[in-house]
Amino acid sequence: MRTVFAALLAAPLLMVSSVALAQDDEPEWKRLQREAREKEQPGGDSLKQDEEAPKSQKQSQAADGEAQPKEEDEGEKKEEEEGGKKKKKKEDRDWRKGTIYEGRPAISPGSIINPYTTIGATGQLFLLKDRLFIHANPQADIHWTSQFSTGFAVPLNFQIYDASRPIDISDPEAGARKATDGIGSIRKEDWDEISDFAKVIRYIKYGQKMDKFYFFVGNLYAYTIGHGTIVRRYTSTADFDRKTVGVQLDLAIQKDEKDDYAGFELFLSDITFQNRILGGLVFAKPLVWADSEILRSFSVGLHSTFDFNAPSRLKMRFDGRPEVNPDRNALEFDGATVGAIGVDAVIKVVRESWVDIKPYVDYSMLLLPDSPSGNGSGFAGGILNRFKFGSDSPVRFSNRLEGRFFSAQYLPAYFNTYYEIQKYQFFSGAQTPQFAFQNGRQVLTNLPPTKLDYLRINTGGPFGGFYLDGNLEISDWFQIGAAFENSSGNEGGNFLAHLGLTPGRGLIQAFATYHKVNMGMRNPATNQSVESGFLDFKGTDDHVVLTALRVQILPIMWLRAHYSRTWLLETRSYTALDGSRQPTDDRFGFYRTVNSLGVGFEFAIQFTDERADEDDIKKSRRDDD
Repeated sequence: MRTVFAALLAAPLLMVSSVALAQDDEPEWKRLQREAREKEQPGGDSLKQDEEAPKSQKQSQAADGEAQPKEEDEGEKKEEEEGGKKKKKKEDRDWRKGTIYEGRPAISPGSIINPYTTIGATGQLFLLKDRLFIHANPQADIHWTSQFSTGFAVPLNFQIYDASRPIDISDPEAGARKATDGIGSIRKEDWDEISDFAKVIRYIKYGQKMDKFYFFVGNLYAYTIGHGTIVRRYTSTADFDRKTVGVQLDLAIQKDEKDDYAGFELFLSDITFQNRILGGLVFAKPLVWADSEILRSFSVGLHSTFDFNAPSRLKMRFDGRPEVNPDRNALEFDGATVGAIGVDAVIKVVRESWVDIKPYVDYSMLLLPDSPSGNGSGFAGGILNRFKFGSDSPVRFSNRLEGRFFSAQYLPAYFNTYYEIQKYQFFSGAQTPQFAFQNGRQVLTNLPPTKLDYLRINTGGPFGGFYLDGNLEISDWFQIGAAFENSSGNEGGNFLAHLGLTPGRGLIQAFATYHKVNMGMRNPATNQSVESGFLDFKGTDDHVVLTALRVQILPIMWLRAHYSRTWLLETRSYTALDGSRQPTDDRFGFYRTVNSLGVGFEFAIQFTDERADEDDIKKSRRDDD
């Protein structure tokens, strides 16, 4: 089985490599000489000889009546040359797109920001599950230069209706309470942790993801390190009540406009250190001085990511349910350090103006504390392709095919989109809480394990798996993509689809993203299926939907709307006569996916610099998607 899997993985790599090396057999200098010989004139003087003619000979030709170029023509020619160099420089930069790291993810949850300097506020009616709010959000987007921009906001949700008011039978006035009680109060869950106060920073950004220096502070959307072996599309906003602000820092030491000597990439998930995920990658190109462009592209790297406060096991109540901190609406747990280290290698076997092909291999170890089966390890190898349909075509397509081979104590892309939920409960899905009568009370018997604990108890292996994605972009106004991964292990597969629209220079901005989690997954302890149907939303917690729309109606007015189905921790309870807190729902302490809907208007003054480079505006939009 291993031999067959390795052969299937290696075959396309060898085919692509052989084609690319065949294309690169003839050195550049030799090709130029050959072309010069082919262009020789009938009189025996080649173009090269004409170019090397002495200056006196050219001057005598001019004296014999041959017209000299006009200064205006020389100026126009110089401008054309400079414009061509600038265009070629930009094209090279676009197709350089990282050496061992990918940069901007092809498919992301998406976020809508204004590419222009804007100061204003948004007002919406906002429905979250069974509570209605007025959402007010004063904000500012300031683009100081084409490289440096900042965004700040103060999102506030004022409650106007609550159809889920908890019962408190110890309160004699409980029966007189109404759903309109607490009208005008600010939603407490939005501002009950230190990290909540950092979200006034929407972004502080310098440079673009592909530049030699890039710095970003803000929510992390679909963040990937390297080829995504350990960190792929990590999102710091998966939990509705916990949207942490993180940091990214990239630096590349360049040999010239095309090639880098070395570089690094770092990220921190939370600037307040309530969430303590730290990761990075360093790379070097040992053959950067080689004559062959293919050899110059060869890059090796080391990557490492650790969660220094990962939930090892949840703390439990007397009834077997998870313990919830009522002040922070957060699960209580015993923390541990879990992380991964690994090595990567990549080479760009084809690098043309219309196509870019990079095979790569990665090996990683997952370091698990207190694991009876020891640490885990995994291997991944694949091909990343990018196509541009013509030098002036606005259509681009990229795709990836990756094969995986890993042990039972390892999970590919351990820090993924769902990590901030799965680190507490690795799966929930269609699993129904089950209770048994023990010691005179009902006790929960099937609480999902933490992600770390799942790997400790996982059995079997080694497993094989794959990852596949594709993304189509038309200019900067249309993007559609999908990704799917699966394996022969117990963890099942995940599916993602994304659509983004930005026509009319930002007059309309829209995106929609769909996630399906735990496809084919089973609990290794109970052998119980935890998967729901593909689009079966009722009573399941393994679907995530994110959509948003922004339409300009007047120069200072935009219509804004969004719908999402995302995770929220179930914490509703009441005080019993004996003074204990009793859940009002069987899924107390479980993460559930809930619906939210917002509709309203944004009013803002928009400052447009007519001299601004449209490419910079487009890059700004893409980078923040």
